[in-house]
Amino acid sequence: MIVDSGNASNYFQIGDELTEDWKSKISGTETNYADVPFYVTHFQDDVVARIAGADVEVNGMYLEWKYTTPFAIPFCAPQSIQMFDGTGGTPDGLPAGKYAFKVKSLPNWSTAATAYQGKYICFETTQAIPSGGVLVGVGWGNNNTWSLKTQTSYLNNRTDIEALTITVQDELPTGYTYMGETWGSDVGYGVLNWCECVPYGDNTWRDSDLRQWLNSNAEAGNWWQQITRYNMQPNSATTHAGFLNGYSNDFISKLKTIKVAQNTNTVKEKEGMVYTYDKIFIASRQQMNTNTTNESGDEKWQYYIDLAVGQENLDTSGRFKNGQTYAILKRYGLGATTTAYIFFNRSANRASGYGVYGCGDSGYLGNSYAYDACRCLPACVI
Repeated sequence: MIVDSGNASNYFQIGDELTEDWKSKISGTETNYADVPFYVTHFQDDVVARIAGADVEVNGMYLEWKYTTPFAIPFCAPQSIQMFDGTGGTPDGLPAGKYAFKVKSLPNWSTAATAYQGKYICFETTQAIPSGGVLVGVGWGNNNTWSLKTQTSYLNNRTDIEALTITVQDELPTGYTYMGETWGSDVGYGVLNWCECVPYGDNTWRDSDLRQWLNSNAEAGNWWQQITRYNMQPNSATTHAGFLNGYSNDFISKLKTIKVAQNTNTVKEKEGMVYTYDKIFIASRQQMNTNTTNESGDEKWQYYIDLAVGQENLDTSGRFKNGQTYAILKRYGLGATTTAYIFFNRSANRASGYGVYGCGDSGYLGNSYAYDACRCLPACVI
């Protein structure tokens, strides 16, 4: 094969368009897109691919969709505070009673910080949470109107059990069972989720709904699984077939499963670099030649190096700058090629648990919430 032999650059140029048919399937309705274009974005002779269970360096040619996906998928749906299924230190269900947990640090910019940071959220359930049921937040965001409710499951056919009234206390009241601090030590009720991920989702690519969708060829209802105990099934899991379901088996057989890096956020994970093995992924900020350092080891894609030439407001290394607008980075939608759309990168805004970098419909380089329904530019290596 041309690429495997290291001769791809003798036959293709950066920016060339290759095409492949793709179809979407939503709620059983298929939409066929003929000759969907990829840009050739980069050549690399030391791509780390997973072959027969081992990491092997191979020659690779990176391809990225010219247009965004024709619909939006959240990076990660809003999450629960806790799921009670008898695993991860949790009880198997939660009896009715009086409970409280303490709120760990919140961002200084959040108006919720003054109201809740370092304080106890106290509530009483009159109905037990069944095995596998969840405690979720309502209105948990940049406001002072938090509330809670219980639900029967993390799956999207879940039903509400009851809405809960909360009180906020400086000290743990007498008669309340302490459940621990959010993202703190397990005191018998499992580690409670990081507060920011409850309303906005988690920005870790490894655990994301978007990654699962992109790398699955399953039908709707079969591609999503709960990766962390806080994940809540998105609606798209039961309506949309997996992204790879839209490609032929012949094309899928040409895709390399490569090692993909992400530097996690520093407020929740604190893991540093994490890795996944993916056939389909989305570009990191570093690959997009942007001056946010997130993925060590990612080579800048030549396509984006070339796009930056002659642009204004670059940094001293010729990279696009976060917080600036570059019309040349705008991308239009598949099937709607005169309309620009916001699209995700996979890089986390490391100062938050939920911020995912991306590009706006004006070409502005900023970040979105993980739960936002944004489009993406699927990429692969052949």
